Amino acid sequence: MKGDHIFMWHKKILEYDIAFLSTSGHWTGARLKGSDPLDYFRRHIWQVASYLKDSYQGLVVWKGQTIGHEDCQKHTKPLTKLPEKIGGNMQWNWENFPKMHSIGETAFSCKIPNDKLITFDPSILAYRIDRHTKHECLHYCIPGPSDVWNQLLVNALLNKEHASAANVKEKDCPPDPPHIGMFNMIKGNKPMTWYKIKA
Repeated sequence: MKGDHIFMWHKKILEYDIAFLSTSGHWTGARLKGSDPLDYFRRHIWQVASYLKDSYQGLVVWKGQTIGHEDCQKHTKPLTKLPEKIGGNMQWNWENFPKMHSIGETAFSCKIPNDKLITFDPSILAYRIDRHTKHECLHYCIPGPSDVWNQLLVNALLNKEHASAANVKEKDCPPDPPHIGMFNMIKGNKPMTWYKIKA
């Protein structure tokens, strides 16, 4: 339909056997025009999970965003103990990353059959404050932590029957939150420019 904005992935993903999904970082109140980022995220991620349940036959791999570390440039060794408050930079939503991972894990576990789902817990890298670069305290830019995801993914794909998937029983699944409009990322129906195409 001419002029409609759609996610580029929603039809393209059907061509692939594996869908690797990871998000959290840009779901901030400012970007969402004052909306509660956790509520907005919850509604969208459940919609994505519902879409995949109804339309996708492949394997779904879910991993939330690895947390950022404030003042990472001051560290040359891994943490030996996690701080009480993980994340800390609400400007970039770091504090909500563990909650968002949990929301996504629940949504996909409730919608996707266990034999079609692999989940990864991003908190395994929470100790690696030392592997960021001087001015980049969210992403891992130095070899090491990023390589772990590749190793875990290959291992999970080769040993799917032993891979981690949340053990959520259907009776424990909450009702679906209200839908927002499947392909509208921003409140007010203004999709982000890098997520839009014109048909």
